[in-house]
Amino acid sequence: MKEEKKVTTVEDPTLFGKGLAGVASVASSIRSAAILHIAKKLNKPGNTFAKTVLGKNVKSIADVGAHVEVAKLSVDFITSLAEKIDRFLATNEEDEIAEPVVEEPVVEEAPAVEAFAAVEPVENDEDEDDEDSLPAGLASLKLDYIDVMEEPEKYQEMLAQEARGEVTLVTRYRRSFMSRLIQSQGNVQDYYTEIKNQLLSYKGVKSRVSWSNESINKGRTQVAKIVAKSKTLYIYLAIDPKTLEDASYEVVDVSDKKKYAAVPALIKVRGDRKFKFVMDLIRQICENDLALPPVKDFAPEDYHLPYSKTEALVQEGLVKKFVAAIPAERA
Repeated sequence: MKEEKKVTTVEDPTLFGKGLAGVASVASSIRSAAILHIAKKLNKPGNTFAKTVLGKNVKSIADVGAHVEVAKLSVDFITSLAEKIDRFLATNEEDEIAEPVVEEPVVEEAPAVEAFAAVEPVENDEDEDDEDSLPAGLASLKLDYIDVMEEPEKYQEMLAQEARGEVTLVTRYRRSFMSRLIQSQGNVQDYYTEIKNQLLSYKGVKSRVSWSNESINKGRTQVAKIVAKSKTLYIYLAIDPKTLEDASYEVVDVSDKKKYAAVPALIKVRGDRKFKFVMDLIRQICENDLALPPVKDFAPEDYHLPYSKTEALVQEGLVKKFVAAIPAERA
């Protein structure tokens, strides 16, 4: 005769309630920590985490029902979650992948407009694209934005609100290094191709593209950093800018900024003379300062990229599109 499987039950509801409350407390603490740390690492608003599958699972643990086996599974899941968060944080470098994002401001909620995650406007630059700037009269408003690719349903709601005349939508873009190259004007891509080939023509020199720039390194030594603007190529070089004070061309000292400490000399390349100046400095750094031999039989590559419209780059993930809603009477 088959032996019936015994199911563990709790005879003392008070003890079980205390145990379950402990599980819920741990889950809530881990969820709060996850929101803060992951949001900080990704430069995203904290409340986005609660909308993910992971966030919803953590919340469900705090609401778990009265069964010992369920509580045990909850503890196992929390442990697994903590390990995954640790692995995630350990593998994400502190990099300047995204431009700064401020914490969510406290704003009054207007009728027919929901509160969305706050995003700091893209830093202004003399070479910035016009569409990255707020329309006149809106610069002083504290607007709450959503990422349209991450929250498509919320975006559709906002579009529907706009269609009903309840709100006016404001759009901002956060552009990656690659998108800026793709949409650059003039000789930017010509200079980029020549400069990158010159740097990679030395033995052991490698490149790494992040969201906001391209780093050129020899092992752990940073040789150069490249940032693209619409009409200008920013070249940061591993040379003391004070040694270039008598140079014929302007060199900007950015040594006071931590992320440029290893490459403190900035040259803004807009024309052929600055381009040739940068090429000479690269040879000085690689051949004289670092004593790097040339790559044997080096074959230059063509790094030109075809132009693509902004919406196409949004779909490819090379541009982030943020939208905020303003009540119609305030627009």
